[in-house]
Amino acid sequence: MSHTGKAPNPAATVPQDRPFRVFISYSHEDVKLVRVIAEVLEKNGMTALYDKKGWQVGAGFPQEIVNFITHAHVFLPLLTKTSLKRPT
Repeated sequence: MSHTGKAPNPAATVPQDRPFRVFISYSHEDVKLVRVIAEVLEKNGMTALYDKKGWQVGAGFPQEIVNFITHAHVFLPLLTKTSLKRPT
């Protein structure tokens, strides 16, 4: 039990030996913001997965991105003014 008298919620804790993997989908123009978000995630015991090289729109998904999506626990789309202006 915690100091509040309630049992801790096991689903709210992240095992240290198997951190959550968070895939960040973003517009290449937002790479600086993504790096800040990735740093915050990693400081909090998670693994940030994102395309560090940048890939061209319409080029298809490189295998690295497919692997990130497949093995991520969380999918985090970064929606910014820049990304929302991009063509669909």
